[in-house]
This record gives sequence, structure tokens and C-alpha cells, in this order.
Amino acid sequence: MIVRAGPGTGKTRLLVQRAMGLLQEGAAPEQILLITFTRKAAGELRERLAASMPTANKVLATTFHALGRQVLAQANGSDPTIIEDDQRQSIIKRIAEQADMKPSDLELAISAHKQRLDDEPAPELAPLWQAYEAALHEYGAVDLDDLVRGAVLALRADYNLAQTWRNCFRHVLVDEYQDVNQVQVALLQALTGPQTQVAAIGDPDQAIYGFRGADRRFFARFARDFSGAAQLELSQNYRSTAPIIAAAQGLMSAEPDALRQDLKALTGRGTMPGIIALPSPEAEARWVADSIAALIGGVD
Repeated sequence: MIVRAGPGTGKTRLLVQRAMGLLQEGAAPEQILLITFTRKAAGELRERLAASMPTANKVLATTFHALGRQVLAQANGSDPTIIEDDQRQSIIKRIAEQADMKPSDLELAISAHKQRLDDEPAPELAPLWQAYEAALHEYGAVDLDDLVRGAVLALRADYNLAQTWRNCFRHVLVDEYQDVNQVQVALLQALTGPQTQVAAIGDPDQAIYGFRGADRRFFARFARDFSGAAQLELSQNYRSTAPIIAAAQGLMSAEPDALRQDLKALTGRGTMPGIIALPSPEAEARWVADSIAALIGGVD
């Protein structure tokens, strides 16, 4: 199933409660997998689970990258070496200078290609890609993007490896599904079989990782990627007041979405939002800082 959950509706709480419900129904903790995007979020999931039930500490709560690293370690017989960021930046800078382009543009282009499963990069990127991969090979290392992509390719190439991983988990729960990209969806599909229940939660209106290859369309096509999926919605907001919710939904209406439900604020009326016009981003930052200082008692 996939759950569309707007801001302040309790996404993380729901994910944890589903895991707890599965445990209470008799599911083995070792067969439950929770996936999120950051180590901090994974740590929060583990803390919440451990606080709710002692046996829940055996549930695997991890990130896509950490999971990919585990798969690669098993496929290759050793833990992959991740290139240090300063080394990676040095490689990108050198190749970008030779190609007369900005290092940040080259970094995004390489990362974007690794979020897909295309065999070959675009012709204009190909020589730069080859130089980058050759440099990684010299270090005997991979980059972070290689962890997920490499895991997918390894699972597709080795039937026994894929079967081993598919037999590991009966329940896969995915947080922030609006931020998945092609290789992450492919990894989920490679890890799951007919006996696996996949539950995802997220909000397409909160997708923020498009620059990293994420595509909110994967949220809409979840039922196609995981056939027979139910689609549910959370619409009660526990965080914001009614005027804030009304203002936010007024802004969101500029991008129509037939599947979006109106949020219902449960915290009462509250203060009306104001509109502030400021001459620059710096002035905006100063205004925000001053407003915070005033709200906490005028302490700078």
C-alpha cells in the first residue's frame, strides 16, 4: 500500500506504528525492513521502535545507501571502499577544468546519470564519465551513488544473490517515498518478491530532491510498480493552525492535483499569517532572525 500524508499528519509515527502492529501480530523482527533517506532519520526510527518494544531492536531500519552497501559487500565478498569527499571533489574539479565547465555542473550530471539505469551516459558526458570512473578505479573506491546502483546491477546479475535477499524480508516499509529515484525503486523491486508486503508513505507536494534524480511521478505509479497496491490518505494536520493550513493550501492550488485532499487543522485558529515584503534575501534573513529573537524574549 501507499499512503499520501500531508505535512504534520504523523508520517513517521504511522510507519513506526505499522512496524509495531506487525510485531504484535507475530511477524519476526528480522523480517521487517524500514528504509529512509538519511542516517538521522533511520536513527530516529530505531529509537522510536526500541522505546516501544524490546524485540523491535532487531528490526532493520536503514538508508537506501547503507542497504546497497550491504548488498554489494555480499556480492563482492568484501565491504566496498567509499571514496573520501575531498578526493572526489578533487577528481571532479580536475576533469571539469579540462572540459571547461563548472565542477558543480559536472557533479550533478554524473550523479544524475547514476540515479538511472542507463548503460551509457549521453555522448557529451561520456568522456568525462569515463575519466571519472577511471579515477575512482585508481583509488579502488566507489562513490555514494554507486552503492544503490551497483546493488541493483549485482542483484540483477546474480539470481542466487537476489533470491537470498528476497527471502530476508516479508515486510518492507519506506519513508518519504516522494523522494525516490529510478535506481531506488529498482532496488526495492529487486529485494521484494510475491510474498513481500511493501508499504510506503510520503507526500508528492514535499518532493525536494529533483536535482538528485528524484521524481514524484514514482509516487503516482506505485500501484503499477507494486501491483495491487491500496492507496490511502492522511489529511488531519496536528502541527499547524487553521490559518496557516488555509494559506498553504491557497498556494498549493496553483499546481492542481486531483488526488490532493484538503488538510484539516486540529490545533484551532491561532494567529493569522502576515505578508512581509523585503528588498533582498539578506534582508529576509535578518527579519527572520530578529523575529525569532523577539519571540524568545529579545535575546540576540
